[in-house]
Amino acid sequence: MADGSRLVPIAGIDRLLGGSIIRQSFSPLDLPPPEALREAFVRLAAHGPQTRVGFERADADHWRYRGAAIADRADEVVRVVPDDVTESAQDWLVAHLVPDLPVQFALKDDELATAMDHVLLDAPLASSLPAIVLMMAAGAPVPAMFDGVTDRPLSKALWNTFGRHPRNAIALVRDRGGVPGPPPAGEAPREDDRLPLIDPGGLTRRLHRDCDVAEMAGVRAWGAKHGLGISPTMLLLAAAATEQAGLPIEPQGDLVVDLRRYLPKGVTTGGNFITGVSVPVWSEGFEPEMLGERLDAMLSSGRPLAAVAARLLRAKRRPPVPPTAADTVPRPVRARVSVSNPGVLKIYESMPWTVPGAERRAVHGTEGIAPNTIGWISSTDAGRFRISVSYRGDAFDPAQVERAADLVFTDPVAVLDAML
Repeated sequence: MADGSRLVPIAGIDRLLGGSIIRQSFSPLDLPPPEALREAFVRLAAHGPQTRVGFERADADHWRYRGAAIADRADEVVRVVPDDVTESAQDWLVAHLVPDLPVQFALKDDELATAMDHVLLDAPLASSLPAIVLMMAAGAPVPAMFDGVTDRPLSKALWNTFGRHPRNAIALVRDRGGVPGPPPAGEAPREDDRLPLIDPGGLTRRLHRDCDVAEMAGVRAWGAKHGLGISPTMLLLAAAATEQAGLPIEPQGDLVVDLRRYLPKGVTTGGNFITGVSVPVWSEGFEPEMLGERLDAMLSSGRPLAAVAARLLRAKRRPPVPPTAADTVPRPVRARVSVSNPGVLKIYESMPWTVPGAERRAVHGTEGIAPNTIGWISSTDAGRFRISVSYRGDAFDPAQVERAADLVFTDPVAVLDAML
């Protein structure tokens, strides 16, 4: 490889999040010329593989890190939507992805859209990259955030959590947790009514809502009253709204946890280092405190980190068979609610917006989602609280999902109270 590129094995932890694309859109922006964005992207790629840019997909098991040599494909990384296209830059980009480029941008008028392969990176970095590239296009240097990046996050986190603190291992053994009970009696899945396991294209739907962050103060207060932070409270709110919109839910939901919490101070990673933890969202006699107690025990013992390590060990001993386009699953009877909350995205303030916060459009979503899952992403920026919901339109009635989103913004505290 004369250009200095090299093959980089795809880490096992990255494979756990394969099969989906992180998509984002931002507008209205005072965008720089495409050439400036391309130059910034190449400069970031030249800084090293820890930036998670400058890669190509070499084969099923490897990335090819090109570094500054990715300049020969910069026109494919950053593209301008053709003038005759009426759809958004985000929709156009997802429909015209370059298969072997894991990070791509599209520009249309005042909109910047991105599409990023979840195998390469997760939400914490994906949500920052657009702002980073825009800042660098305006002349900023490579951010210092990439200086403390490790390429062995799992081993460092395991040592920092259990090696340096053996009592955590004891707590982990004690925290075996309750095994989820069987779902309530109801309609059983029909084996003759099946859906594609993998979205062949066009089945994943998304919706977006936002409001002034002050309108969600009651939700934070409700959570605090029951000993819950905003992320688990949002999980309960999403689950309750889904149920009240007429979609039966599973008794367990998934809360996305950033495993960087277990890394030594000053150390981070640009690759995938998140996982979903299964926690109760309703059952006979359910109380919100049950969720808080279960989550606190799991996080303090390091169980999410240990669970990921165990999954990787099992996958190494017995590699899973990748799903194919021919695989099908029974139509889900109940929705499994998943919530990811990146928190306050202050980095968005650095983007060249042309309007105040209330008029900005910043949306996130996932292309490719499990048929039984309704995924909610909540975040805050510029005083706005935002949600993006992704789901399979062939599995759930879009009108009911829209209703659930409306309930979250109409009277969220009443929605939460109704579940008690």
